[in-house]
Amino acid sequence: MITIRRHKEIKKTLFIFGTLLLVAIGILSISLSIFLETQEKHAILEQKIQSQRSLNELSRESVERLSDYSPLFKSHIDKGIIGLPNRLQWAETIYNIASGNNQSEVVFTLRKTEVIDAIDPLYTDGITIRKTPMTIFINSAHEGIVYDFFNDLKQQANGVFLIDECSIEYVDKKSSNINVFYPIKTQCLLNWYTIENTVQQNIGMN
Repeated sequence: MITIRRHKEIKKTLFIFGTLLLVAIGILSISLSIFLETQEKHAILEQKIQSQRSLNELSRESVERLSDYSPLFKSHIDKGIIGLPNRLQWAETIYNIASGNNQSEVVFTLRKTEVIDAIDPLYTDGITIRKTPMTIFINSAHEGIVYDFFNDLKQQANGVFLIDECSIEYVDKKSSNINVFYPIKTQCLLNWYTIENTVQQNIGMN
């Protein structure tokens, strides 16, 4: 009787132990699953934090660059290098320069403004640059007037221009039957360049 009772007690103990073991294993599995899920979320969070730090650093550098180049950008807008072609201002500037010099006559033609293409030396991918061709005829008393004219135009005009070519002809007063008051005949081909202000356009779109 004692032996049978002991066997029952052992079985009961084993049953309780087995039950507790299963419960413990279940709790351990749940805890492990929660731990792994937490670790995964933590890793994802770390990646997001690192990504945000990189974006913050990039933003900081962009703000610093914008701050550094903002005065230069504004000065280019004020000078007419960035923005719409200042065709009227160019014409008025040439007229004013020519009117201030009684030793020359100036005539010019201003042709259609067009966007430069890939074959143009100044072409830059992603930047819209417009070119306005101009032909200037200068009749002057001497060559120095031509130099002074283009130097004044460079200083006073809103924009930037490049001279492609100039031809200068000297008319000899002695050999000519005409009374030549301006013996120096100059013809120059130049192009005005303006850069499209995409920043202003983007602000307007927003």
